[in-house]
Amino acid sequence: MFSLEFHLGLFNGWWFIVIIGIINIALMVTYPSHYTKRLFNLPDVKNERLLSIIYAALLNLTMLYTVFVSIKFGTFFS
Repeated sequence: MFSLEFHLGLFNGWWFIVIIGIINIALMVTYPSHYTKRLFNLPDVKNERLLSIIYAALLNLTMLYTVFVSIKFGTFFS
């Protein structure tokens, strides 16, 4: 049976978010500043701007979800 357990703990998915964050910060520091400025600008086209906002919201919700989901070792997916 399928069940979800939401709680904060040491063995949750937040480790993956920390690793992704460290990699992103390292990439932004190593690239020149004009690349990072372009990264944070929204597109000028209305449809692309809306899709960028939706994508960012879904990405943030997914990252928030992984913080509360516990990693279970010894299951089918590990």
